[in-house]
Amino acid sequence: MMNMHKLFLYAAEEENFTKAAKRAFVTQQCLSNNIKQLEKEMNVSLFTRTPHLQITSAGKMLYETLKKIELLERDLETRLELVRSESMGSIHLGINASRGIVLLPDLFKMYQEKYPNVKIAVTMEDNVYLEQMMLDNRLDIFLGVNFQGNEMLDSEIVSKDTPMLLATSGFMDLWARDAIEGDYIFGDIIDLHKYLGLPLVGNRVSSTFSALCERYLAYHDIEYRKSLFVSDYGTQIELCGKSLAAAFIPQSILELVERYNKLAGENEKLIAFRLKDFEEAVVLSIVKPKYRQVPKYLKDFIDILKSEIMRKDQYIHSVRGRG
Repeated sequence: MMNMHKLFLYAAEEENFTKAAKRAFVTQQCLSNNIKQLEKEMNVSLFTRTPHLQITSAGKMLYETLKKIELLERDLETRLELVRSESMGSIHLGINASRGIVLLPDLFKMYQEKYPNVKIAVTMEDNVYLEQMMLDNRLDIFLGVNFQGNEMLDSEIVSKDTPMLLATSGFMDLWARDAIEGDYIFGDIIDLHKYLGLPLVGNRVSSTFSALCERYLAYHDIEYRKSLFVSDYGTQIELCGKSLAAAFIPQSILELVERYNKLAGENEKLIAFRLKDFEEAVVLSIVKPKYRQVPKYLKDFIDILKSEIMRKDQYIHSVRGRG
């Protein structure tokens, strides 16, 4: 705001040039000259001087307008300060749906407490699509699944996600070759050769994770059949709980299984099994552009994402072997 306008505001608020001049740390003559110059430029009288100083209707209009401008300028300065301190901006995150469901609620809560002025947009897609989005400058960061590397991108491995088999105890007994009921415990290692033609619910669209599981089944010549196809893990959990199928799940969604079991009936409780000779794992990496400056709010977002993944991993390891 121009200095002339500030002097006018003081005069309008004090309705006394002497008091306004003292408030502005200028002489009364200086303030009076500025007011006269403003009146000349606007071609209106802003004050009546006799019998005492009083603001005119034109002066009131100018006062209201300048106060709005003053508020806007203060808001702008506040936002600029946030930008200068790298506390304001936007983040476009890419992640696949299964890990998004587990990671995003707690991640957003922690991050928004620290950076309430940063806007976050999320795209949930498979790895190949997210990589192309980043190369097209449409993503700031994504959680890569078995990311193969690109000379334009930086990546950091943050976790390894081992596949598990999800099913009810009764369902596994039904399909056991020897027809002997098992005393199953969450985290047990099982050999799928002992389960003849085990029905599996499969992802509707091929993904990095489902391809890994298919390779395992083919390599070990394991008999199975797929009659249900749905890509949503929440629905797969429900289907498994009804003993309609078993499903391969990434261990990163065990928290969803735990939540389901707390509400499920005794016969619908699910067990997550480790698989004999399943040596491969899904590698999770944080991927970002190599030649782009990373603001502080994004660096902190990455740190919080890594800490949240680590916390989930610790939880998973505690659950895997729990009976």
